[in-house]
Amino acid sequence: MEYTGGYEYKLLQFCESLNIQYSRIPGLAIKNSLGISRGKNDKVDAKRIAQYADEKHKSIEPSKPLNKAIITLKELLSTRKRFVRENAGYKASMKERLAMYEVAKNDFILKAYAQKIKMNTATIKKLK
Repeated sequence: MEYTGGYEYKLLQFCESLNIQYSRIPGLAIKNSLGISRGKNDKVDAKRIAQYADEKHKSIEPSKPLNKAIITLKELLSTRKRFVRENAGYKASMKERLAMYEVAKNDFILKAYAQKIKMNTATIKKLK
C-alpha cells in the first residue's frame, strides 16, 4: 500500500490484527518507478500501486508493526505544527486589518484574533 501519512492507519490495524503482512511504500517511489504518466485519481493510483507491487514483489520487505508511542508522538507534533501555523495566520490577518482599516482598539475582530492566538499559544506550550 502507499504510505499516506496516516490515512492508511485503519487498514494497518486490520492487517496487524489478523497477522497479515503488508508493505508501505512512499508514493514518490511508486511514481518514480513508473516513469512519467498522466492522470491522477483513486482508480489510476490503485492500478499503479498494483503494477509496482507486481514488478517489485520479490524485493519488497514487509513493514514492521506500528509502534504506539511513535504514533502518539507524531500526532502530538502534527497537532502542535497545526496550531503554530494557525497562529501565524491570525497574526498576519491582524497586521493586514490594522494596515488596511481604521480600527478602534476595542475592535471585535482584532479581539477575536487575539483570543484565538492566546488559546493556541497555551495549547502549543502544553504540546512542547
